[in-house]
Amino acid sequence: MILNKKDIIGINQKYSNGCMINEGTLDFALSQSKSSTDWIKELAMVIRSIILDHVFEDGNKRTASIIIAHVVEYKGYKIKSNDIARVVLRTTSKGNLRRTYERLQNAIYR
Repeated sequence: MILNKKDIIGINQKYSNGCMINEGTLDFALSQSKSSTDWIKELAMVIRSIILDHVFEDGNKRTASIIIAHVVEYKGYKIKSNDIARVVLRTTSKGNLRRTYERLQNAIYR
């Protein structure tokens, strides 16, 4: 993952207070993502954790949205803002990791 825990907290602080209420789940997602060679899968693991496990007191969906935009751009790809919103909202209701990965994979383009 190109972002570390400190970066993710900094992103959340732009929209909220950065107060973590479920820190362990983010640590786990970040550690698991390191074993993947697929950056989209890494991204899916981290955003799923933030959204479903409510890592922060507030701003979880906004934080996940910014992380998606940042990572996709960093990797040299594009994603439409309405597709980011769709991925985030569908992860909220159906947070299966495989589905989150597939949604991201289908939304990202060159």
